[in-house]
Amino acid sequence: MSKKSLYILKYTDSDPGCPTYMAAELSSEPEWDLFVAHPDEVVVEKKYALRITDGEITDIDFDMDSGDQRYVSAEFLKVCNELNVPHRAIPLRIELPNGDKAKKDYFFFLPKCNLSLLDRLNSDFQEEVDPELGGTLINGVFGTPIYSSISKFIPLDMDTPNLFFCVDIFELVCSDAFRLLSIRNNLKGVAFLPLDESYRYNPFNSLPE
Repeated sequence: MSKKSLYILKYTDSDPGCPTYMAAELSSEPEWDLFVAHPDEVVVEKKYALRITDGEITDIDFDMDSGDQRYVSAEFLKVCNELNVPHRAIPLRIELPNGDKAKKDYFFFLPKCNLSLLDRLNSDFQEEVDPELGGTLINGVFGTPIYSSISKFIPLDMDTPNLFFCVDIFELVCSDAFRLLSIRNNLKGVAFLPLDESYRYNPFNSLPE
């Protein structure tokens, strides 16, 4: 029996209303770190707004952005809710350069499921070396190895939610069910990169072309 298909969510500017680059200013720094193991434990006391400063952008229509602090639309969350994706959504008002609110409602997206998916026995990878202690550098949030490169990614055959954060490659990963419902709901700015043997994780450009 073949393993289920998995996909990495990537931002794409191929849809209208999805700018290649969007200069913007956040009203205040988030009250949580870039990576969060337990989103429900985060205490949120502020209200957040993102003001687009690029005067050439008159409207936006994307359902997922490209930043490290990922924010998504209510339409994206609808797909998550239909497929019982564990997550926390924190409201974010996005304002256009003229001060008007964007037509869609947006939220910071904090996945509640963080999984190590790499089959270490059958994959090809290099671990990042701890410069102070030697040995493998460990992610302090998730307690998992940090990889400098993965030339062959074999996913573990395991049960997963329809959308989760893969701690091996620091990406949102989804099932085929999530991909198909996203396409059916016409989510904008979201592309799906297959996570299989052809995928190469190369954050430091250490792998040969």
